[in-house]
Order: sequence, then C-alpha cells, then structure tokens
Amino acid sequence: MKPSELLDKARRAPLKTDADLARHLGVHRSMINLIRAGKCTIPDKMAIRLATLAGLDPADTLTALYAENADDETRPIWKEIAKRTATS
Repeated sequence: MKPSELLDKARRAPLKTDADLARHLGVHRSMINLIRAGKCTIPDKMAIRLATLAGLDPADTLTALYAENADDETRPIWKEIAKRTATS
C-alpha cells in the first residue's frame, strides 16, 4: 500500500481534506504534504491511527507500508511477509 492510498482511505467524512486529517492527527498539514510527495514516511503510530480511521487492520497496514518503503534487497521479503499475514 502506498502511503498516499492510506491517507486517502483514512480521509473520510467528516475528514474531507488533508487539513482536516492533519488536525485530527495532531500534525501540521505540511507533514501530510511531505508524506504524499514521498519525502517522508508515515511514522508507525500515525500509520496505526490512519489504519483505524480507514477501518483497516493495523498490522496488515504496517506490513504493507514496510513492504512499500523497503529497499530493493528487502522489498521481496516484506511483500512475502505481507502476503502471508494478510487478514483480508
């Protein structure tokens, strides 16, 4: 899962904008912008909160994010872990 996909899934009513989402998470909107631009990864605690908002399993979400952010050498391993542990 790409970080921007998680942000989009978590941004449900009444959180209609990135600014609303940032306020709800207690972070600056610029943090959301950096994540969307791929210049910043989502911290684990924030990923868990976003997964909860999106109605996703936090463990699956963290594993998918780690797979997405892994380097070329470890990405296949993380993707295999994500496949084995997925609950949905």
